[in-house]
This record gives sequence, structure tokens and C-alpha cells, in this order.
Amino acid sequence: MATSSSAVAPIQRRPVLLILGPVLVIAAIVAFAIDRGLPFACFALLGFPIGLCVCLVGLFFRPRWPHALGLLVGLSAVGYVLLENNRLASGHLRPSDYPQMLQLASGGTSHFPRTIPANATDVRITAFGPYGAFPAQDFMIDLRYILPIADAKLVLAQAEKTAITADPTTHGANQATGADQFIQKHGGNPADFQSHLLVIPNGGMNAGGISVNAATGEVIYWVYY
Repeated sequence: MATSSSAVAPIQRRPVLLILGPVLVIAAIVAFAIDRGLPFACFALLGFPIGLCVCLVGLFFRPRWPHALGLLVGLSAVGYVLLENNRLASGHLRPSDYPQMLQLASGGTSHFPRTIPANATDVRITAFGPYGAFPAQDFMIDLRYILPIADAKLVLAQAEKTAITADPTTHGANQATGADQFIQKHGGNPADFQSHLLVIPNGGMNAGGISVNAATGEVIYWVYY
């Protein structure tokens, strides 16, 4: 019996080693989720791989389940991050992504609302350019939602007051050039919308504006630059 007790794996006698890997993995994930500022990001970037390595080594000792759990949680987190990055890179955003998108594309979205109206329905956001390992040179962004008709008419009236006039040599006779592609992307008929040019980001042929269907309450903010 004495021989049997002396053969117990060393890690069983050290609870700290038993939980070190899983704790590092989970703590790194929590830190990354709470705040992506420099201190939290540094801890996550260091703690996560170290935790995974400790979990891998821990599989050679008994009990193995804490380390297997740490690996499962860690690999699941990696899979989630990869899926999220792919979604963002493809331009399909959720309403919760909207504040961050405004920051990343601040050079061309000054005419976009700072927040999505609380009474907006069927919200759709696409943003090609701001996300990915390297931001694209050309940004194409639109925010589309449905408002009560009275509110949509107020938005349209405000847009008519703030609309700008561009040089016809760059934007042609249609000052809101480019609006049609955003309207059609969401299944609308450009003839049913009133479109206005509101900004010219970085000059040239770039354009940003708004298109409103006063009959249905559909509002589309758009920009390409």
C-alpha cells in the first residue's frame, strides 16, 4: 500500500498546477470580453496561449478532466473569434456592432445617426472595408431600417435642408449618384425613394447621403469613399 501511495502523479499533490491552465484560459477570455484596452489585451494575449500549453501538458497527468475542460473552452473561444472575424470581414454587422463601425469609418459616416432609433425595425447594416486584418482602401457602408412614416418624413425634411450640391463633373446631373445600388441591394425600387447627397468624404467622386421612401418609412444612410 505504501508503494501505491508513492506512485500518485505529482500533479495530484499540487492543486495549483491542476487548475492553473484552465484558470489562465478562462481568465484570458473574460479579460478580452470585458475590455480590449491595452492592459486586458496584453493579459489575454499572454495568458491564453500559456494556459493552453499548460492544459496540453496537463493531459499527461491525472486527473485529466480539468485540462481537457480548459482546452475545450479555449478552442471554442478560438472558433468563435474566427467566425466573428469572418462575419465582420464579410460586411454583415449586427446593431451591437454599429458604434464600433462608426469609429472605424469616422471619415465617411458623419451624416449617419449616432445611434439607431429605438423605434426602428428591420435594421440592416453592411460595411465593406472597415473590418479585416487590413482595412480595405474603398469603404462601402449602409444603414437601413424602417421608421414610422411620420418619423421617416421628418428625416427626409431634415435631409432636404442639409443636402449639398456637388460639382456636376464629378457626380453628374444626379447629385445622389450611387444611391441606387444601396436601394436595390435591399430590394427597393429607386423610383420610390428620394435621395440626397449629404457629404463628399475626401472629395473626388466619393459620396454619402440618405434615401427615404416616405410611403413605407424605409430609410437608408449610405456612403462610399
